[in-house]
Amino acid sequence: MNKNKKKNVQLIIDNNLCCGCGACEGMCPTKAIIIDITKSYRPVINETSCTKCGICYQICPGKGWPALSWARSLVDRNTYWDDNYGPAYDCFLGKSADDNIHLQAASGGIATSLVILHPRSGWPQVAP
Repeated sequence: MNKNKKKNVQLIIDNNLCCGCGACEGMCPTKAIIIDITKSYRPVINETSCTKCGICYQICPGKGWPALSWARSLVDRNTYWDDNYGPAYDCFLGKSADDNIHLQAASGGIATSLVILHPRSGWPQVAP
């Protein structure tokens, strides 16, 4: 490797430090990094397009700490390990039953619907 070339996030991926946040994909000026969430949250680098500018490496929150081993340490008898999401207590899918919210809100509108439901249900109780 040319000494003047900087590191890219492949080093982070290879050392299991990637947390799958997507910052590298968003910052890559040549669009050489793709995350296909239907397959994995791990970035895939097109080495032909990558100029090794180092921006992805610098922006990556995973460099310098072992995200995967830290996350695996959280698994206990009350959790299980999910290869896509890490340690989990349970996993639920949901979307708003209101089509207007579902189609206009992020992530299917589940959080928006829960916030709207909250005052009527009295759940969950939150401090004023």
